[in-house]
Amino acid sequence: MEEDIFCLEDVEFKIKKLANGTTRDIEGYQAEIFKMARLVLIPHVYKLHSLAVKQDFLKPWTQSLIVPIFKSGDKNIPSNYKTIMISHILAKLYGLILEKKKFSVWLENQ
Repeated sequence: MEEDIFCLEDVEFKIKKLANGTTRDIEGYQAEIFKMARLVLIPHVYKLHSLAVKQDFLKPWTQSLIVPIFKSGDKNIPSNYKTIMISHILAKLYGLILEKKKFSVWLENQ
């Protein structure tokens, strides 16, 4: 039997670590919603992540909304803007957990 990449504790830990006061994700959700409802959401987020790994349906999570933010100067000059990318909060959690796991494996192999 293949080992799961994620465990419930990983999902809970990363949900707790999401930053408060951030912008809404591409679907309109905020981190605070996940944090407040984490006890109910953890098993469902875990299941979604596990299915994503096994069935390879992560493509929608790769989509982001690119928002230009004006810094200063002439508004007609593109370099006077910075961009932020707004993506799915579930994709962010997936990436954070995967990053933690890969880093742990890398440390174990050193």
